[in-house]
Amino acid sequence: MDFTRQSPSKSEAMSRITETKGDLFQAPPNSILMHACNCMGQWGGGIATAFRSKYPAAYEVYRSHCQRAEKMESLLGTALLIPPQEGDYKGKPNRRHWIACLFTSVGVGFTQSSQAKILDATAKSGLSLKCEMAEVQRDIESAKTHGGADGADVGTEGFGDLYACRINSGIFMVPWEKTKEVLERLRMKMTVVESD
Repeated sequence: MDFTRQSPSKSEAMSRITETKGDLFQAPPNSILMHACNCMGQWGGGIATAFRSKYPAAYEVYRSHCQRAEKMESLLGTALLIPPQEGDYKGKPNRRHWIACLFTSVGVGFTQSSQAKILDATAKSGLSLKCEMAEVQRDIESAKTHGGADGADVGTEGFGDLYACRINSGIFMVPWEKTKEVLERLRMKMTVVESD
């Protein structure tokens, strides 16, 4: 799959969201792969199943994060940025990806949040992710400047571009255009990859 595009449309240039077709998991190494998650610690449906299969070590980080929460609801509207896990990319350098989990619904099925709550949580978790990304960048810059081990666990190369699926539109059943409007207001530059 070719992630390059000749030139974005006028509306894409304004929104900072570029849409393409292909395989999200073929994004360049060190990219951030973003998806919407429940707060239950389960990647058991939709594209989350593929994330769990391809990134089992990252899944364990996510699951542990959810288990440590006092209440599942406390995760709603937050984000978790997981650095590349050696167990996921060892021997597979093209699988060296950061995983960004946006907690947009408490659960799935009967415990799924309402569409309005999911969209509100998307805005909040997107802001949370922006803060986490800025913090990681500061740590990496500090490690480069001071030659210390502050950023050793994430590497001094940091992360690349942000790639996402059409979050919320699968198992959470929120129309993509509604989520896209929320993401556009966050002014996050990203490439949204829709499966072929």
